[in-house]
Amino acid sequence: GCFLEPLFRIAEMSVTRPILRLYRQMLKESAKFHDYNYREYALRRTKEEFHRNVAVTDDSLRQKLLADAQKNFELIKRQVIVNNLYKSKPVLIDSKYFPH
Repeated sequence: GCFLEPLFRIAEMSVTRPILRLYRQMLKESAKFHDYNYREYALRRTKEEFHRNVAVTDDSLRQKLLADAQKNFELIKRQVIVNNLYKSKPVLIDSKYFPH
């Protein structure tokens, strides 16, 4: 199945929609890192955090987690800009630049 399926188990659709939107935005922004290690780290951490908190049902905790994720999203956007200003040579393992 789709890796987003566990996220659909969150009880309220009104909260789920912004969570899914932010999740997708963070994955999309993380994929913009030029550097392989930064890109893979950001993608992995985003997936881990969202999947770890998928079962949270407490509304106040959910809102706090969403606010924290929004701050991390803003941080990722800034880091992508900085990372792409100082590009390094791509590593051989990076399928984005060296398709297998």
